[in-house]
Amino acid sequence: MDEPTNHLDIDGILWLEETLKAARFSFIVVSHDRSFLENVCHHIMEIGQYYPSGYFKIQSQYRQFEKERQNFLLAQEKQQLSLASKMRREEEWLRQGAKARSTKAKYRIEQARLLRMELYAVKERNKATATLDIDFDSTGRQTKALLRAFHLTQAVNGRPLFSDISFELGPKFVLGVVGENGTGKSTFLSILEKKILPDEGKVEWVQELKLAVFDQNRSKLNPELMLKEALNPAGGDSVNYKGSSIHIVTWAKRFLFMPDQLDMPVGKLSGGEKARILLANIMLTPCDVLLLDEPTNDLDILSLEVLEESIRQFPGAVVIVSHDRYLMDKVCHRILYLDPRSGGHFFADFGQVIKHRQGVLEKTEKIRRPEKKKPPRAIPFSFKDKFELEHIEEKILEAETEVEEISAKLQETEVITNMDKMNHFCSLLKDAQERVQALYERWETLEAKKQGSGGG
Repeated sequence: MDEPTNHLDIDGILWLEETLKAARFSFIVVSHDRSFLENVCHHIMEIGQYYPSGYFKIQSQYRQFEKERQNFLLAQEKQQLSLASKMRREEEWLRQGAKARSTKAKYRIEQARLLRMELYAVKERNKATATLDIDFDSTGRQTKALLRAFHLTQAVNGRPLFSDISFELGPKFVLGVVGENGTGKSTFLSILEKKILPDEGKVEWVQELKLAVFDQNRSKLNPELMLKEALNPAGGDSVNYKGSSIHIVTWAKRFLFMPDQLDMPVGKLSGGEKARILLANIMLTPCDVLLLDEPTNDLDILSLEVLEESIRQFPGAVVIVSHDRYLMDKVCHRILYLDPRSGGHFFADFGQVIKHRQGVLEKTEKIRRPEKKKPPRAIPFSFKDKFELEHIEEKILEAETEVEEISAKLQETEVITNMDKMNHFCSLLKDAQERVQALYERWETLEAKKQGSGGG
């Protein structure tokens, strides 16, 4: 599975997690959803040029992997320092004009050559850990309340999205927004962005409030523009960042773009590359409030870690819509859960959101559950029923054995590689499983008749 949680809402992600945890098959999943990896995977492997063998893996869950990866990369940085120190000593010896007249001198010269190669390889691996250099620029405004919302209520075509939401945003405060697809997360951001008015309630913005918006649909990017134009909307060979002039090539490298990409149209870039352009544009404009709509989509894990840190360090306020539970728990002071069934509620972390969500689902299911019908009158338990009940366990055992035999057949190479045979045995397996299910249901029926007639 390649990025299966991308664009899934929390409901879909939790369903997929439960499905995979209960699965009797093996699976390989590529994902940057760290909570998802933590919950469903017991072997973690990261592919990267910063590892000697091109990858790093452990038999454990993601949090343990994160610790061991960090230890490995720190050890590799220390190795570079140690090798550099040794190389300086060897170069000093070589500069003294040592001649390869003796076997010992030849050996030392060869060792110095090998040491130089090893140092170069370690340097290149450490350089490959380069990540986004994200540093959002703030206006520095110290106003206690940047934005206040009072009793916000919104519906679409008569269908309620959220109701009676009130809150205040101040500097250094991060508000997370979560909910299933169609619950109004993007609509909520549009109200804060002053693009639409709420059905009820109001928002008060501090005077001359500056907003910066990350649009998950990348709608602000013109696919016809060249990359260098998209990275520098003002035009020219340099960008103005925090009062300093930075050449466009240097600015591009900060977001992991190579110089030869600068003349490439935006429309030909990947989703992750487009996300990096938007982040670069946001950084160019000082703002008081960041509105981030699914900023983690298409970003790799190292870039996600940098994004987390930049959000934590941002002096202004942040509102972030995301299904990345790992990121939300790290950066958010409060999480707003939008649910048409229960309105909007604030929680301290994602664990509380999931617990509340489960309670709402159970309550809804209880309401939908039909009243229990009165049990029907007892049906006589005949001699034929008695005979069938005495022999039904044998039939179930035979049917289950058939299921096992067909399942084993499906694992054979000649079946797996032949689509016709595969379809044939899958059909047989389905029929056999249905027979087992029918026999169990018949067993329950016979037992109930037996108990109802007093035959027990």
